[in-house]
Amino acid sequence: MTPEEYKNTPFIKKRFSDQDGNFDIESFNKVYQMAADNYNKLSAIKVYNDLSDISKYSDGDIYAPLNHNTTDKSYTIEKVRNPFR
Repeated sequence: MTPEEYKNTPFIKKRFSDQDGNFDIESFNKVYQMAADNYNKLSAIKVYNDLSDISKYSDGDIYAPLNHNTTDKSYTIEKVRNPFR
């Protein structure tokens, strides 16, 4: 939700208003920014974890996580007829 949408919710109005009903915009902005930053960090970590679960790494990759998925390095040899004979 945008900051404007949050400001209009009854819980937020009550939480950030003083006894006279004046809304403390500075405190709200600080808390909103902190919550948005934490959300962005957590969602970035989740995306990284989701991607690392499906990523495949080379056996020699020293930066690959432990117990990682490896690429298939098996070779197949197929005998074909020589087109120049």
